Amino acid sequence: MHGGRRQRLRRRGSRGGPEGTGLSVGGSGTLTVRDCSMITAGQHGVLVEQDGDLTATRVTAREGGERGVLIAEGGRAPLNSCEVSADGRGGVRIKSEAPVSVVNCTARGNAGGGLVQARAGDRCP
Repeated sequence: MHGGRRQRLRRRGSRGGPEGTGLSVGGSGTLTVRDCSMITAGQHGVLVEQDGDLTATRVTAREGGERGVLIAEGGRAPLNSCEVSADGRGGVRIKSEAPVSVVNCTARGNAGGGLVQARAGDRCP
C-alpha cells in the first residue's frame, strides 16, 4: 500500500513497487504484513515513508539493491521476527524518531550494517 492505494507485489526478478521498492506505506497509510517475502527489489525491500505505519511479522527482505527495510523520517513500525539478508547497502535503517521496535529479527550477509539508527528514539535507543 502506498499513500492509501493498493499495490501489486511483483515476483522475483522484477523491479517491485515504486522506484523499485518491494512494498511501501506512507501518507498516513496503515499496513499490516505477515508471512511474506520481498526478494530482489530494485531499491528497498520494505519502505515506511513519512506518516506511514507498518506492522510487520515474519517478513523477509533479501537481495534488494539498497536496504532490506528503510524507515524514513516520520515512519512508525514494529518489526517482529523479520529477516533481512544480502541487501546492497544494509539490513534495517531507521531514520525516524517516531516509535519503532525491532524484536527477534535477524540481519545477515548485508553489505552494510545489520541495524543502523540515525537518531535515538523512544523504542530503539
